[in-house]
Amino acid sequence: MEKILATPIVFWLTISCQTSVQNPQSALKEKLEAKESRKSVNPFQQHPHIHQITAIGENDQPAFSKSGRKILFVSRNRPNHNHSQIYELDLSANLERRVTHHSGDDFSPTYILNDAKILYSSSTDERKENRKLIRQVLRRFEKKSAKLEEEMGTLSPTELYVSDLRGNHIERLTSRDGFDGFPSVHPLTAQIAFSSEGTHGVELLLLDLKNQKMKPLFRVSDRSLQSAFSPDGTQIVWVQSAASQMAVSQLYMAQLKSNPPQQISKKEKWEQITWAPRRHESPSWHPSGDEILFSANLTHREFMNLYVLDLKRRCLKELLASKSNETNASFSSDGKRILFSSDQSGTNQIYLMDYTPPLQCVPEIL
Repeated sequence: MEKILATPIVFWLTISCQTSVQNPQSALKEKLEAKESRKSVNPFQQHPHIHQITAIGENDQPAFSKSGRKILFVSRNRPNHNHSQIYELDLSANLERRVTHHSGDDFSPTYILNDAKILYSSSTDERKENRKLIRQVLRRFEKKSAKLEEEMGTLSPTELYVSDLRGNHIERLTSRDGFDGFPSVHPLTAQIAFSSEGTHGVELLLLDLKNQKMKPLFRVSDRSLQSAFSPDGTQIVWVQSAASQMAVSQLYMAQLKSNPPQQISKKEKWEQITWAPRRHESPSWHPSGDEILFSANLTHREFMNLYVLDLKRRCLKELLASKSNETNASFSSDGKRILFSSDQSGTNQIYLMDYTPPLQCVPEIL
């Protein structure tokens, strides 16, 4: 019996070794072809649970309500207005309504205070108050769309505001020249982290909604943008890029040992969690606190796609890699769905996707 089993094993090993020695180029070619084949697959066609939920104008920056029944988003280039305004969409009824009616552009809407109010940034007052800045912005963007806040290299002058769900009873939170935006709400306190362009560059500030006092979370010479508090409020993740190399940005994470959060004074408390020399943007925490969803141009250098960072296993997972741009993704409060914007249809639209955690870890540069 041993003789019979041994013969085919030796034969297989012989054939295997001969093949690998004789055709090394063929094996490499097959590997590259398999990789390119995987890249060419359109995940929108293969995934049965991705649904386009907007169609009029161009739409992005979506955010779930706490209940998950409604979303806020930014819409522009519509029949009745070209600039960016905030809309609300009832997912169950498939009905949308316009929330803001401003002469400027609105960005980054999010529900606060148990979905009772809306926090957002807007250029509507900066355009009236800072003539020098607005002349510069208009000259720079006169031939481009109003999607200024997504241009990482140049930040539109904006302020932060709070309003009710109808866009009324507006309260202005900041009054600083330049950019104040990308707000993130602490889940347990009345603190807001936001990016502000000041004398120290673009830094992260903390704003107390109760007394409207501001203080820096930390100060560095780099640009700090798009922060997000962890679900339990003990950590914060943000995007950071060197002022001289804004085409490359990384995700950083820090522990917040006090509640409400206080200034982080030592850089040793930070942790860089992405390393590829590419763009990493728009981090969003899974409600479990174990995963961070973000956009990056890893699989296709010319496109921003969706990835998940598994904090327990310390590995990167590819969620959605198409030959289009997928950005501004966020989880629902139960972690079962994802909102994101994509230009795969030819214009920026919002998509809803059921979330199934990817199983396989991948290299950071694919």
